[in-house]
Amino acid sequence: MNTCVSLEPSIQTTMAPSPAATRIRVIAHARSGTVLAQGPAAFAAAVVDAFARLGVTADVRLVKGDDLGKTLQAALAEPDLRVVIAGGDGTLMRLLPIIVAADRPIGLLPLGTVNLLGKDLGFTGDLLEDARLAAGTDISRVSLAKAGSTLFHSNAGLGILGRMAREREEARRQFPFSRVFSFVWAATRTLLLARTMSIAFEVDGQLRHVRADAVLVTNNPFDDQTLRRHTLDDGLLEVHVVTAERVLDRLALAFAVLRGRWRNHRTLHSLQCHSLQLERRDRARTRLAVDGELLTLRGRIAITATSQTISVYGRTTASRA
Repeated sequence: MNTCVSLEPSIQTTMAPSPAATRIRVIAHARSGTVLAQGPAAFAAAVVDAFARLGVTADVRLVKGDDLGKTLQAALAEPDLRVVIAGGDGTLMRLLPIIVAADRPIGLLPLGTVNLLGKDLGFTGDLLEDARLAAGTDISRVSLAKAGSTLFHSNAGLGILGRMAREREEARRQFPFSRVFSFVWAATRTLLLARTMSIAFEVDGQLRHVRADAVLVTNNPFDDQTLRRHTLDDGLLEVHVVTAERVLDRLALAFAVLRGRWRNHRTLHSLQCHSLQLERRDRARTRLAVDGELLTLRGRIAITATSQTISVYGRTTASRA
């Protein structure tokens, strides 16, 4: 079978219909690490083949970043088309306003290094199994939160997390064909070079001032051991304040996370709420990592759980139980 790929033309194959989805359009960022590592033609062919093995027609569009929104809008306007977004947490975050406005379920093929939402929905990184979820009938509702004016699906954080986002962007430029190496490089530099911050945050009318390495706000709480979320539609925020100022303390917390014992670690303080406000007292601007993408904001930042939701093909831990 001869297959060729450009940035806009699609690749198609026709197979027997599936009872779940008979026609799927996969929209992928043409400059994502996975596409670059595999090569556009090989990536598209692998995706087409995975869906074909499920009896589904796959139409792959590799799109430049600036055109992702327009391509997604056009696909969501076709009523009989299952739309699947291939990308990481940040790619999905940037497309949330379009998905909310369309009010239609979407599928995922997680391509990023972390893939928080994808893992919460049961995606494993195995292309065939992930394609099966994306083409299936199980749908999970995901409530959204907002940082300033930016919608997000998983988390927003500053301090170590903001530095990690910056280091990852730099590592991606230096090592574009190795996601794992760039992630390890960024994590190591973050642990060694991050500095504490002076932060004011307000929850339920109470203003607090702390010195912290990081503040992480998760949209829908983690469970008690893993960094997974059992449910994705609680409409509740969980705030984690990390006060591990020394490198050894940061390493100890990292090992506690790996062992599933992070909840009671002495350097971590957590609380739940529906809204809060954050402000760096030592700088005029705040670099906030939102679903892995770095935003630069000024002044006090309002982070709120919203009533907005999206529907995604996949099953959370709670729905699998």
